[in-house]
Amino acid sequence: MYRPGALPPVPEGDYAEPDDVFRLVAGLYAGVLAGTCTTVWVSVAASADTGTLYLCLLGVTTAVTLVVAWRAGRWRGLPERLGRTRLVVLLPVGLFLSGLGLFVLGFSVAGAVALALLSFVGAIALGLPLVVMSRNRYVDAVVPEGSGAARWKAEWPHRERRVLLWAQGVGLMGGASSILIGAVLDFDLLRIASACLLTAGISAVGLGEPRTYVATPAGLVVGRPGVRRLLLWDWLSGYTHREDAIVIHHQRPWRPDLRCATTDIDDPEAVVAALDRFLSGDGASS
Repeated sequence: MYRPGALPPVPEGDYAEPDDVFRLVAGLYAGVLAGTCTTVWVSVAASADTGTLYLCLLGVTTAVTLVVAWRAGRWRGLPERLGRTRLVVLLPVGLFLSGLGLFVLGFSVAGAVALALLSFVGAIALGLPLVVMSRNRYVDAVVPEGSGAARWKAEWPHRERRVLLWAQGVGLMGGASSILIGAVLDFDLLRIASACLLTAGISAVGLGEPRTYVATPAGLVVGRPGVRRLLLWDWLSGYTHREDAIVIHHQRPWRPDLRCATTDIDDPEAVVAALDRFLSGDGASS
């Protein structure tokens, strides 16, 4: 059942069979997750040697990959259903947490560190692409081609982008150096604060880069090369039209606003007119 504020379901007739790339990535993701967990269980339960654990990892990973890839091809609409749910972002987290757990067991379970590294690589190389492909296919299914009231591409205004770059540099360089200082001084509080600063710097990377926007009745489609996501109008509180930028505000204050430099937009008035159909704005230029 559809709830207000939730992403709308895909019309039943618009579901398509998953393509071969999606099936392969989904199969490999499930295979790596099942293979690493099963191998650790075998190592703990049977105290098997390294050769046996390697064969177990290879066998389980291969079998699960083939089965999941085959089953995924028979489940129409699987990418779209995954892309609709917000829980799809947990796909990389599953492999990452399994890898973290393996690191904790590293001193007592044979090969746990190597398996942990495999899980971390899988989280990045398989989990993240699975999220991106699912979201892209969902957006393509719910936003018909040519349905946009306005389409534009823009990056952050020059002044704000420069401030952002300086903040990123402080976060990355300051966080990394402070972690080393905290390790040398054996100061846990400094290490924790440094990790938070470094995380903030990493999360801000690419924030001010160019993005494409499409204002549609379903919501605002925001895209980067190879990545698209749908923001419902209910999730946005309004917009501000300044002399140098059009700023679209999120309802949730911790999410950064969408800033579009007017110098990058061919027809700012057309964008404002489209936003007026779906959002309230101050309409002011300053």
